[in-house]
Amino acid sequence: MCLHAWEILSNNCRSFNYGGIGSLLGHEITHGFDNKGKDYDENGNKRRWLSEEWQKNFKERAKCFEEQYTNTPVLLYTGKKALKTNLTNNGTYTLHENIADYGGVQLALKNYAAISPLSPPAVSSSVSRAHFKMIFVTQADTESTGPKGSGKPADTISSRKLF
Repeated sequence: MCLHAWEILSNNCRSFNYGGIGSLLGHEITHGFDNKGKDYDENGNKRRWLSEEWQKNFKERAKCFEEQYTNTPVLLYTGKKALKTNLTNNGTYTLHENIADYGGVQLALKNYAAISPLSPPAVSSSVSRAHFKMIFVTQADTESTGPKGSGKPADTISSRKLF
């Protein structure tokens, strides 16, 4: 319902909306099932409500995210330039955000594909591929910028911890 209202009020193309607000909403929804959110039930009470098998599978998959993001170089964005630093990411510390980022863009892509009159990106249509690419571009832009007009980068928990 919120996304529909966003589309009506926006002059942007749908892929732009799904990449921005769609991935943002998906990101927040995914937090309910990340390494921290999964420990709470539907009433917000901390309790183990998922099966042992589910927990084991989750741990194995989460380890892939930890390994992928551990020791990833941290770039400092100033304006339009990315500067290398000698800092590296801590995949264990940022696990919940990495899972939520991935979940957010996946939900945006799947939902856009469900409503899109265009073919999926696997089909060789440059128009279709451009719209699906726009989801990634807009999601990345949403994640890397602060409040509009502030001239400041996004202030995330992981960046505060690093510096």
